[in-house]
Amino acid sequence: MKCPSCSRVSLHARALGTPKQYVTATAAGLLAAIGLGAIVTIAHIGFFGIIPAILIGLAVGKAVAWGAHGHRHSGFMAIAAATTVLGLAVGELLVAPRLGPGVLSASLLGLVLAGIAAAWMAGH
Repeated sequence: MKCPSCSRVSLHARALGTPKQYVTATAAGLLAAIGLGAIVTIAHIGFFGIIPAILIGLAVGKAVAWGAHGHRHSGFMAIAAATTVLGLAVGELLVAPRLGPGVLSASLLGLVLAGIAAAWMAGH
């Protein structure tokens, strides 16, 4: 018979990740989203609708998965979606006053689809 603390399933077995992995996943997602959001705004390619936003979402999801060291828990999927939307907004707001509209101005649907794409990529 095992004691209660010995019989618990470890974090690694549940694929929940460690606090350090949550921090690195969040930082990687924010850096990728802010950087790509600023690039899209500078390059004026936000006018093409939702395609750039979805591609950025996929890239941010990959960055979050890298920061999570391959863990695919739903918490990391939520981090990917949130950092995508927040990062795109911040990236555009940093650059937009000087250069004009970017991803946010193109479509709210684009932001939603970017968040979904990021969560999908972080989970697969």
